[in-house]
Amino acid sequence: MEVGDLSFAGLRSTRPRREPVRAIVLHWTGGAGGPAAVYRTLRTRSGPRSPDGLSIHYVVGTDGETVQMAPLSLVCLHAGIANEWSVGIEIVSPGFPMGTAHEREKKSGVRREVYADKLKTSRRTGVRMLDFTEAQTAAAMLLVETLCDSLKLPRRVPIEADGALARRELRPEELARFAGVMGHYHCHPTKLDPGTAILERLRVKWSG
Repeated sequence: MEVGDLSFAGLRSTRPRREPVRAIVLHWTGGAGGPAAVYRTLRTRSGPRSPDGLSIHYVVGTDGETVQMAPLSLVCLHAGIANEWSVGIEIVSPGFPMGTAHEREKKSGVRREVYADKLKTSRRTGVRMLDFTEAQTAAAMLLVETLCDSLKLPRRVPIEADGALARRELRPEELARFAGVMGHYHCHPTKLDPGTAILERLRVKWSG
């Protein structure tokens, strides 16, 4: 659904799309709260190129609530060099098992599994990250597959030569030809969102 008072349409952080969509970029919010809180947070971000803040096409809440905040005909500011040819989905999560957002969620009764993955790291133990809730994982995967079908995008995530999920930033030439579903970390040198759990689920499902 699209909620009028939570829409980025018409703001300077969006603009008409000139390139066809060839990818979906998944994010985690890095915080707690529902879609309305995400909207407020993005609107407060400022910068010379985004006077209205950042923007996103969809937000998936902890309970699976999915809100469309911008039409797909608009470019949103969510993934840097991938903005022009991508649709952005924010999935509400603190991202890491630490900090005030994580504590707020736990106090409100939200429970998440913690997993470790060697994402952009040489540490033996990997990076400890929070998985998405079952409800939002199901909602996000349904949304992704629905968008892939409606936009005629391949159901694929970035993989290595051996078929494993790519756990690194893609090289410029790889990004230039990629079509499908990727994480924010695939197109940004310092980002780790949305983690690897949901992308790995998509890889396994689609490879079968």
